Amino acid sequence: MHDVAREAGVSYQTVSRVLNEPDLVRATTRERVQAAIDELGFHRNLNARALKTAKSSLIGLIHTGSSAFGPASIVNAIGRAAQTAHLSTLTTILDAEHPERAATSLRFLAEHMVQGIAVVSAQEWIAEAIAQHIGGLPVLFVTADTSVRVPQRHATVDQARGMELLVEHLRERGRRRIAHIAGPGDWFDARVREAEWRRLVSPEEREMLVRGSWSADDGFAAMQQVLAHFEVDAVVAANDAMALGAVRALQAAGLSVPGDVAVVGFDDVPGAAYFAPGLTTIRQPFEELGAAVVAALAGEAGDSGHAIAPIAPHLVVRASS
Repeated sequence: MHDVAREAGVSYQTVSRVLNEPDLVRATTRERVQAAIDELGFHRNLNARALKTAKSSLIGLIHTGSSAFGPASIVNAIGRAAQTAHLSTLTTILDAEHPERAATSLRFLAEHMVQGIAVVSAQEWIAEAIAQHIGGLPVLFVTADTSVRVPQRHATVDQARGMELLVEHLRERGRRRIAHIAGPGDWFDARVREAEWRRLVSPEEREMLVRGSWSADDGFAAMQQVLAHFEVDAVVAANDAMALGAVRALQAAGLSVPGDVAVVGFDDVPGAAYFAPGLTTIRQPFEELGAAVVAALAGEAGDSGHAIAPIAPHLVVRASS
């Protein structure tokens, strides 16, 4: 760093600021220092820096490697937020076949002196596996579950509020027989959405539930089951893919959407506006969630017991309702 400072004609402290807090340095000075770094081929020794400061520039991240829209979007949002904060993510994947490896994953991240560990825990098994081995580690669960199953801090988009917005929207449009195509029972998001739907609808409507597994195929089959047993004028699907399947099943049965049955989803996946008809759904602000997670783990949100308020979702109204 002294060599870089001499080459750039600045102080050692200025080089340090360019590396650690670049936004505090004038652009022209930053460019001159960066040119010296490039010329000399300088690279920081992050291990040495971590030993000196007792923390690294890393955020730990544990997830299942799921390609499902919600978990994958959260993982990507945390990565982008870390980059914005001049941090990097160190990631480990824990799979359902080997939950006993949770302790190894946590130890690996702790040994790299990460500033904190985010656990993207959409399902029950990963939350329980990690919770057994936390000890004194700074762990934050990114999950809709806020029970004693997850004993530390949580960060989440408010799933219950999302369902409330959907049901309120359908009621305002005169829908009185609202069925629900629920997600898998071991997914926390699905549980919270289902529980809120049950709270908001009538005892008769609570019977109008069929469970799927997030795919459009499941939505199609679930909608066929609903039509075989119930008279409905609206359907809330637990995600957009199942909503797409439900729309197709209704159309195959000779029913119009939304004329006969309104259909709404959850997530606002890319392309939801181009479903036929365009899908009314809940948009989850994953970027805001990722920023909140990184801020908390980097120490900007207060001490380790600081609560993170659920992030509000947004209703996106389109032709399907």
